[in-house]
Amino acid sequence: MKKRKSNKALGVAVLVVVVIVVIIAAMYLSSPSGQYWYTSTMTQGCIDNDGLNYNMKGVVTAYGGTLTDFCSTANKVVEYYCSNDVPQIKVVECAHGCSDGACIG
Repeated sequence: MKKRKSNKALGVAVLVVVVIVVIIAAMYLSSPSGQYWYTSTMTQGCIDNDGLNYNMKGVVTAYGGTLTDFCSTANKVVEYYCSNDVPQIKVVECAHGCSDGACIG
């Protein structure tokens, strides 16, 4: 009985990890506007034109590519920002909805 419970827990854990990896990969590789993250020209630095301003659609430029904030759902914005010269991603719940890559109000 113990072994069956252990196998089930392991299966659930593996499934959760796979789902998380797929979601993160999808967010990093593409956005609804068709922009893709790429590293074509290696340039130093990371520039974010809006910081962590969820009410403004921003763009991060780093390593020859660009990442543009976008709405992943009607109430969530995917916010790109820089930390230690490295692009980062944060998904934020918008209290009044999300439109064109920014939280409303």
